Amino acid sequence: LSVVENEKLRKYDLLANELGLIHKCRIKIIPYVMTWDGVVTNFHKKYLKDLDVQPHLEAYIQSLVLKKTLESISLNRRRGYDMDDAKEKELERSSYLVS
Repeated sequence: LSVVENEKLRKYDLLANELGLIHKCRIKIIPYVMTWDGVVTNFHKKYLKDLDVQPHLEAYIQSLVLKKTLESISLNRRRGYDMDDAKEKELERSSYLVS
């Protein structure tokens, strides 16, 4: 999880620096990361305070994370089954050619 947090910091660092130069202001990157099962980093409470996130909003964010995770898993499984079906059909065709 901390690896993802560091990736987010690096990913947005260049953009933040550029925006800071354009608007002549300081930019602070806050990598708010949460897993589908609610696992968070050690700095999560600090980030919540910095962002002023209320408990009901945090619950809503976690519900979105759960929903998107389920959608992603479902899509991957469907794609996997489609691939298996295509492989089965190809095996059937190749067995006809061999016979």
